[in-house]
Amino acid sequence: MSDFIENAERFISDVRTLLREQLGCGCQEEVFEQIRVLKGEATPGSTHLGIIVGERLFVGFVDIERLRPPEYNIPGLILAAVTYRDSLRLNRIRLMVQGELTETEKSLLESEASRYENVHIHYRD
Repeated sequence: MSDFIENAERFISDVRTLLREQLGCGCQEEVFEQIRVLKGEATPGSTHLGIIVGERLFVGFVDIERLRPPEYNIPGLILAAVTYRDSLRLNRIRLMVQGELTETEKSLLESEASRYENVHIHYRD
């Protein structure tokens, strides 16, 4: 049982590190007391994996390949994430997009995200 607890604590620590150090989130400590992981059909839009942190924040992870063609898939992803956030009464969305993006894709992501409050896009090669 102690291995399970240790692994859980490591995961929570990694989420805290990801949010604070890599994504620049100023989340309060109590936010990390509850973390839910979503996979597959439980995630909104084209996201591969989702994390709900403290019933305040949705973090979605998506590969850019799932968003092509971008003109259709990027608006759908953002709308699905916003709808999901609002249905759960969460405060904020952080989408981590992985892969090599074109300037057009980045521009479209930023443009779509700017249509809504508290939607942040992060990139990872």
